Amino acid sequence: MYKKILLIVLISLTFVFACSDGVKTDGEIKDIKNNGVFAQNITIDEIDSLVLCNKYTIIYCWGVWCKPCLSHLQNEISSYLDAKTNDSIAFLPICIGGSEDKVLSVLHSINFKYGSYIFSSKNTALDKYIINNKFNKLFNSYKKVDYVPFVVLLNNNKDVLNYNIKEKRYYSLSETLEMLNNI
Repeated sequence: MYKKILLIVLISLTFVFACSDGVKTDGEIKDIKNNGVFAQNITIDEIDSLVLCNKYTIIYCWGVWCKPCLSHLQNEISSYLDAKTNDSIAFLPICIGGSEDKVLSVLHSINFKYGSYIFSSKNTALDKYIINNKFNKLFNSYKKVDYVPFVVLLNNNKDVLNYNIKEKRYYSLSETLEMLNNI
C-alpha cells in the first residue's frame, strides 16, 4: 500500500517538475530558446509530457539530408524563435534519424543558434514508421506522414489542430502561427 502511494507521489512530482518551467536538463527536455545549440535524443514519453505541459505545441519534424528542412530552420524557424515571446506555445524541432554529432554539425553549418531534438534508432525509415505509429496512439486525429519536413500543431488535450503538409511538400510555419492567432 505504502509503495503504491510513494510511487504515485513520485510520478506526480516528476510531472509537476516537468511542467513547472518547461525546462529540464541532463537528458531531459530543455528549453529550445535558452540553451544555445544542442542536439539531444528525445523519447516519445518526453514528447507526450511536453505536449501536456503547454497550451499549444508545434512539432516540426525534419531530416539532416533534407534541403527544404535546412532552409526552413535557417530562415523561417530562426526568425520565429528570435521573435517568440508567447510561453504558452512550445516549439519542438525533432530530427528524424541522425546522430547527435551529425545534427550538431548541420545546425552549425546553417548558423542555427537553437537546439534540436533527435528521434533516432539509426534507421531513418524505421524512425518514420515508429514516430508515426507512436504519434497515432498519442495524439487525437493524427495522420501518417511519409516525408519531412512536416509540422503538427497540438493543444494540451493532445488534439491535432493543424497539419501543415501540402501535396508538394511545401511547409510554412506562418500558416500554423496564423491558425494559432485565430484560436
